[in-house]
Amino acid sequence: MISANAEVLEQEIGENEYLNYIRSEVRRTDTLVRNLLTLARLDRSETTAEMKSFDLSHALLDVTLPFESTVFEAGKTLDIQIPEGIEYVGNEEMIKQLAVILLSNALKYSDPGGRIVISLKAKGRQREISVFNTGEAIDPEDRERIFDRFWRADPAHGRETGGHGLGLAIAKSIVDTHRGKITVESREGEGNTFTVLLTM
Repeated sequence: MISANAEVLEQEIGENEYLNYIRSEVRRTDTLVRNLLTLARLDRSETTAEMKSFDLSHALLDVTLPFESTVFEAGKTLDIQIPEGIEYVGNEEMIKQLAVILLSNALKYSDPGGRIVISLKAKGRQREISVFNTGEAIDPEDRERIFDRFWRADPAHGRETGGHGLGLAIAKSIVDTHRGKITVESREGEGNTFTVLLTM
């Protein structure tokens, strides 16, 4: 409603920085509400989510390949290391959402001209998804809380981008729903790697 009113007002008075600010805040609020609804749904579905066998390789490629153009437009590179034919028993849509969150996070925090790598490995009954990005290392104290809901790093540490601190919390909730584990490894001068371990 607010967004529609802003558009009507713009037609009457023309483009205006305050209207642009209103629209920006509406988008931020919409994103926050969607993320909160996602977390609430994940909390409810932890024991009821539909789990079935699916092609994990295909699912990850399905969301990663379209992401290439976004990375290219940002002046960065995306390396896809996803072999074909790896199966998994879980909720396909949740796993796709997990991949999108990790890729978006890598794009947001990678350095200018940086590199992003998404990989998938099968180790017996275990499936390992990892997303790496070059860029500033995450402070050790920040790594302890990076998956907490609504937590954001100290702006002085260079990790503040205006989000709500829910993306990685949603990622962790998805992994928890699959009884998996998500970790982050960060090294100064090298970059950051988020690793998800899922067991069949």
